[in-house]
Amino acid sequence: MTSKIVKLPEDISWKKLKADFLKRNRRWMKKKSGTDKINGALRTIVLACLDSRIPVDLIFDAVPGEILVMKNAGNEISEDVWRSLLLATYGIGARHIIIMGHTHCGTAIRDNESKVSGVKKNIGGETLAKLEDYSGKELADFLGLFNSGDDGIVKNVHGQCAILQKKFDDLIPKKDHPNIVPAMYDIETGELTFL
Repeated sequence: MTSKIVKLPEDISWKKLKADFLKRNRRWMKKKSGTDKINGALRTIVLACLDSRIPVDLIFDAVPGEILVMKNAGNEISEDVWRSLLLATYGIGARHIIIMGHTHCGTAIRDNESKVSGVKKNIGGETLAKLEDYSGKELADFLGLFNSGDDGIVKNVHGQCAILQKKFDDLIPKKDHPNIVPAMYDIETGELTFL
């Protein structure tokens, strides 16, 4: 896979970045497809990792208006994700929720002490203490880190599916339960696998 992606310097100004984003938006406006009238036509929500290598709409060959996309680090069922899933389930009648992990996930570092230590060092001791005090959790738990490798990532996907299923079981009438589907995306090949 060839790429024309260029990593910008850390010190790029907002003015330059904004100009680039607007130029990109004008290109998008010329080729835009899909609809602005229908939201969630495929009645499917995909919760994926925020990793920029995970282009959810492209993975599913979807156009605007077809699928709802949510992204966060490690495709975690947080309270905000739960709130949004409920709104989509009842608001637009979403019937399927795909929780999609991916290979080479940056959240899959829990068992790599040097990477966890590097994150802690980058955050800094004072900020780390504030974050742990704020969350009441150790950093790895607060960030939702999980073990590395495809096994760790698949285990996380299944775990998030179980958390979500329990929320629906405990709080929502059975007739309103969507299908919860675990999936894995290979960032090197582009292949999607339903687990």
